[in-house]
Amino acid sequence: MTKADGYHEPEVLKQYIWKFHRDLWTEDERLAEQAILYEAMFAPRSPNSNPDPRLVRERRKYANNAFVWQMIEQGYEYLKAYSRDRILRESPSELYIHRCPACHRVLASPEAQQCLWCGEDWH
Repeated sequence: MTKADGYHEPEVLKQYIWKFHRDLWTEDERLAEQAILYEAMFAPRSPNSNPDPRLVRERRKYANNAFVWQMIEQGYEYLKAYSRDRILRESPSELYIHRCPACHRVLASPEAQQCLWCGEDWH
């Protein structure tokens, strides 16, 4: 399982867990995702301009949350990797990762019946 064919297990797991296991996120992770999106959409475009009122209102929700500010600073992909690692560490028994029966790589979705990596098909 190498990067040569486009498969990189940590990256694929990060996307899979982020997409299909939101039920395992913490409240802080949910808030951080929302904050990162608001910061990207409504942040001032120049240092001298005032922030959008929607951003000011949103920032009140996480003004004293160090975790959220750290995630904003690190970025969206960092939050996804952090969440993946935490879920794998803290909730492995609650996590279902659908894998190909032939190559054992992570499939595109929990309902997938064909592997995008090796082409195995079990429709």
